[in-house]
Amino acid sequence: MRLILVLMVVLVQAACAPRGPIVVLPETAAIGSQQTIFAASNRAPDETGQPGAGRARTMEYYRIDTVVPPDRQPGDLAMPGYGTDPRRHFAATGIDRYAGTEQFRHKLREMLIKRPRGQREVIVFVHGFNTTFAEGVMRLSQLTYDLRTPAVPVVFSWPSAGFALGYEYDDESTIFARDGLEELLLSLQDVGAERILLAGHSMGAFLAMETMRQMAIARPGSLRREIGGVILMAPDIDLDVFRQQAERIGDLPQPFVVVVSARDRALRISAQLSGQESRLGNLRDVSELGDLDLTVVNVTGLSSGLGHTTPVSSPTLIALANQLGDLDDALQAGPSGRLGLGSATVLTIQNATEIILTPATEILR
Repeated sequence: MRLILVLMVVLVQAACAPRGPIVVLPETAAIGSQQTIFAASNRAPDETGQPGAGRARTMEYYRIDTVVPPDRQPGDLAMPGYGTDPRRHFAATGIDRYAGTEQFRHKLREMLIKRPRGQREVIVFVHGFNTTFAEGVMRLSQLTYDLRTPAVPVVFSWPSAGFALGYEYDDESTIFARDGLEELLLSLQDVGAERILLAGHSMGAFLAMETMRQMAIARPGSLRREIGGVILMAPDIDLDVFRQQAERIGDLPQPFVVVVSARDRALRISAQLSGQESRLGNLRDVSELGDLDLTVVNVTGLSSGLGHTTPVSSPTLIALANQLGDLDDALQAGPSGRLGLGSATVLTIQNATEIILTPATEILR
């Protein structure tokens, strides 16, 4: 039964094979759009010198200057294969490894101090299962570019095996990586970040929750000051475990957003293997979370295929996310609001809010 799950999940990464390190091509700077991505990782270096699948006891820090190719649709993440086409594939003009934590902090502080007060924001992205270092970096580059994110982007790259049959290894690696993620989050406060947004996808959402839980235990009542917002995308978390994590955290950072899809087939199988009806990421009944102060964004109507990467790859969802001002208006207006590309139905269940996104094609049907 476990094999069924991993065979399904491997389809998510099929487009990434073969899967190698970050490709550095300085000449691509004149072809695509450049993005600077910072990375913190407790992966051990592999034979290429870049972070690999092994677990390291110490953190390493990097700056990667990525190039977003011009010939792509929003949400697409085309990685180099046996050959690299700079017009279609994500590449980099350079990658630098910092000589320790202090140099990393210094460079981040320099970047933040150049921004006006009130705009010194950092987004920390925690990737999911079966993800290489290169894929995590380039996924954040894609999201930052497509979502026009003004925050300084930092990826936390934990030691995923980057291998479809490595589910158990990855599951245990998330526990191993909690201290590293906490170290990163506390470092960001020290360098002057006014707001930290924590975003976790799939198994990375579990790692984010576990880390916030241990931070809340270590410093009761401080998490809302340390984290300025959370978004969990297709979280691969048992519902009972999530509830216990949330209760131990106490006052959840705000906003606290959970992106779900009932059509997420990978999470459906994961739930069946655990003997339950659903995981957090494919939750159908928001009333189960009604006593928690959070917002559930239901993207079932936007999901296709395996449905597990919809929150990070759906062109329609990305376009809707870029209309956040309109979405805010919809929330203020009442129980439902119309967006340019679809409809947002807003429901309130006790303390929880559910936003159901439906593309225009679904409305016409």
